[in-house]
Amino acid sequence: MDVSTYLRTQLDEHGWTPSELARRANVSRQYVNGLLNGSTGAIRLDKAAAIAHALGITVDEVAEALYGPDSCPE
Repeated sequence: MDVSTYLRTQLDEHGWTPSELARRANVSRQYVNGLLNGSTGAIRLDKAAAIAHALGITVDEVAEALYGPDSCPE
C-alpha cells in the first residue's frame, strides 16, 4: 500500500478532510495534500509521528501498513 492510499483510508475512517488532518497534526495542508496526490517524496519521520498521533495510531502501525509486517524491528 502507498502513503496516499493509506491516508485516504484513514481519512475516510475518521470522517476527516485533508485540512482537518493537517490541523490536528499541526502540519501544513499543502504537505498533507502532497502526500495524498503523490507529489511529496518520502514521508518525514517527524511528520509521520505527528500524523499518526493525530489519527490515534503509532508510527509502527503506519510503517506496517505501508511496508509490511517485517518493516518494524522488535
